[in-house]
Amino acid sequence: MVSMCELKSGILSLNKLAYIIHTPKNVIIDICQNGFMNYDPYIKHELKSNGKIKERTIDNPTHRLKIVQKRVNKYILSPMCLSLPNSMHGSLKGRSIKTNAAPHVGSAEI
Repeated sequence: MVSMCELKSGILSLNKLAYIIHTPKNVIIDICQNGFMNYDPYIKHELKSNGKIKERTIDNPTHRLKIVQKRVNKYILSPMCLSLPNSMHGSLKGRSIKTNAAPHVGSAEI
């Protein structure tokens, strides 16, 4: 696994990105050059409480793009989350509005 020092120094080249996420450069280039071809969109129908049907377009990533996204998350984003302050709660696994509010319960001021 790549060290935090390597990540903090920045990813300034395609070679370094490919190395860090264990993905061939040609795959990264192809994904970047063919943006819309990496999605399989579909329409999702949702029944609302008022009886109306709402349509949502879902841009579902292809299997290949999902693999690259998971690698970016595993090798770049997740390690960076470990160095975030404990006071940060938004979009972090195991943290929520509740864990954010807990230290303030019973305080005179929030």
